[in-house]
Order: sequence, then C-alpha cells, then structure tokens
Amino acid sequence: MGQVIINADDFGLTNGVNYGIIDSFLYGITTSTTLLANGAAFDHAVALASDHPELEIGVHLNLTLAKPLLPDASTISADGRFHTREYVQQHAASLDLDGVYAERYAQIEKVRIACIKPTNCDSYHHLYMIDRLTSFSL
Repeated sequence: MGQVIINADDFGLTNGVNYGIIDSFLYGITTSTTLLANGAAFDHAVALASDHPELEIGVHLNLTLAKPLLPDASTISADGRFHTREYVQQHAASLDLDGVYAERYAQIEKVRIACIKPTNCDSYHHLYMIDRLTSFSL
C-alpha cells in the first residue's frame, strides 16, 4: 500500500505559520513541511523542528519573496529584494541561471547548517513549472 504525504509549505515565513504547521502535524494530517531559508521566522522554525524530529522537512526554494541570501542573486530588484513572481515568469529566459543555482544552493546549505537534513525540495510560487528553473537537487 502507498503512502500519502501531506506537505505544508512556508515553514519559516512567520511565527504564526510555524505554529500552524506544527499544530497540523501534531493534531492534523500534515506529514511534512518545506522550510523557507530566507523566511523572517527561519530561526523560530528551526527551534520548533528540533522539538519535533519526526517531522520531515524539505527546502522551499525561493526566488520571489523577501531578500535573497546572496547579495548578488540574479533575481533581485533595485531595493535588494527578490523580484515578484510575475517578473521572474516574464523574464525567465534572461535570468542568469548560475546566479539562480547559487542562491538555491545557499538556501539548501542554510537549512543543512541548521542541522536539518532536507528530505525534499519544492519551490515557492511554483517556479519549478518554468522550464529553465526546474533543475535543482539536494
């Protein structure tokens, strides 16, 4: 018999989201989550994760929310934050893929450095659906 995986994205976005994910894991049907390495509540999520080692945690790769981990990420706007999802979708053909991969690698490494062994990865705003942005690995 197969296994159903119910994943909750955006772990690390806010403390409230983090608590909601933990509650849905403890009292609901969530079986895994994916962590935003550049989320405002990343450290809070890591602390909660240490209290629940049985929760599977992946990386929620992000190119469209808040600030990148690398200052020279290829998808940042003039204000130092990521461009919007719409911008990335419209300009995908001209994005510097080396920069995209470097930012993704930095996000995966930040999660690993926090003593979390990622079980999977997905992408914020479904950017994996853009052909040029589909390749990534743990």
